Amino acid sequence: MLHRTGFLLSQERRFGERAYKPVIPDLIRNPVKPIAVGTAAPTPSTADAMNRAPGSTMAPPKPLRVLKFGGTSMSVLDRVADQVAEECRSGHGLVVVVSASAGETDRLLAEAAALGEDGAALDLLLATGEQHSVARLVLALSKRGIPAAGFTGAGAGIVTDGSAGRARILGVDVRRVHKALADGRVAVVAGFQGMSEDGAVTTLGRGGSDTTAVALAAALGAEECCIYTDVAGVYSADPRIEPAARRIDRVHCEEMLELAGLGSRVLAIEAVDYAAAHEVPLRVRSTFEPDAGTMVQHTPLVGAPPVVGIASSAAEAELAVIGLPARPGLAARLIAPLAAAGVAIDALVQNEARHGKSDVSFTIPHKDLERARSLLATEAGRLGAERLIEDASVAKVSVIGRGLRSNTKLLAKVIDTLDEARVTVRVLVANETRISAIISESALKTAVQALHKAFDLD
Repeated sequence: MLHRTGFLLSQERRFGERAYKPVIPDLIRNPVKPIAVGTAAPTPSTADAMNRAPGSTMAPPKPLRVLKFGGTSMSVLDRVADQVAEECRSGHGLVVVVSASAGETDRLLAEAAALGEDGAALDLLLATGEQHSVARLVLALSKRGIPAAGFTGAGAGIVTDGSAGRARILGVDVRRVHKALADGRVAVVAGFQGMSEDGAVTTLGRGGSDTTAVALAAALGAEECCIYTDVAGVYSADPRIEPAARRIDRVHCEEMLELAGLGSRVLAIEAVDYAAAHEVPLRVRSTFEPDAGTMVQHTPLVGAPPVVGIASSAAEAELAVIGLPARPGLAARLIAPLAAAGVAIDALVQNEARHGKSDVSFTIPHKDLERARSLLATEAGRLGAERLIEDASVAKVSVIGRGLRSNTKLLAKVIDTLDEARVTVRVLVANETRISAIISESALKTAVQALHKAFDLD
């Protein structure tokens, strides 16, 4: 166990290629234009062309929506097909992004593990799960009299970098999707995948279908991107931990970025990032309940309370390097291998140097512990540190909202609430949109319930 405590206010640092980056608020204030490789973003003339029937003059433009259905939804194909058919008959132009059916990606990963590891071949194999879903949905829609065109990620124009298993979208060439829409068909697109600039099939990592949907919505100028899942929206806390958690009707994109990055698994953080940068209207709804869900919006929420929810994660580990020589730049060199490997680092604290030595501690996702331990031990030894300590039984509880760091009363309330609940805080990290406490995993349920009640989120 680690017995040190630390406090870090406003000096938050998270490292790792896939970690939430604090530059996102700047992107929100100064959004960049959606990237479209090989074509311009839709203009009024191209929007008209998208909705023009073959051989006709000019058809009235249809409002365009992008729908995404996750793995649990795709396991009940008839329900999804009926829902898409209903949307189509209501007069919307539709792009539907689909995930592999529940359990299919895990099955393919197990098959790959038995055959041997190869990044490029693994991407090729994993991409078949979503392609299978595309074919099934196109056939189901055809049976219902709804014309549809199926696309792989590459066929839909999703261009990525070449990072195997965790590619990032560089641009979207929407010409083929435009044509399908202009022909009066529903465009069904395989999520989670794309094509690198040298023509290789790539995958976007877990949650990549959300990002596919948002990227297409941005490039097509859709009026809304709707993520259908097995929950009714974004909740004020994990309902499995806090039964009194309620669905949030509206949440600001900055708050959603924090929720997605700190334990909420409703939306992939990359998708929220992309939606924030391109101002894509984003909604989360249940496939199984007729509810409005949660709207993620980019405009300020007038009159909203300062705290919107409590995020939590038990899948954390803490690493501490003891006795690192107190020389400028060594802490950055220490964690550089982790950043290069894409390991997300949070709650980083460097203690004040004593006798020429300092200690550096931080948290990482538990799934990365083995890899991080190996990388860190090597680098720590090279830099002359004394030893490496780890604790795999830590958790993180976070209060999410707006203006939190500047409101000292809220900060004090978090500390007092956890103290009254007898939850020991190891490290406290605060910025304008979150206050996170690193605590023992065994105290997570107590902490979530206490904070949820203290901030009147019931």
